[in-house]
Amino acid sequence: FIIGGGVSRKADKFLPLIEKVRAEMVPAELQNNAGIVGAAMAAAGR
Repeated sequence: FIIGGGVSRKADKFLPLIEKVRAEMVPAELQNNAGIVGAAMAAAGR
């Protein structure tokens, strides 16, 4: 499970508090830019 957007900047604060999700959770490497890059890739047809 990838946590993206601005929330991913503080992932170290809240990820340890989430206990009921079985999937591994990691912050998006692109943080708040993940949506912008994803939209650009979708527009480019990737």
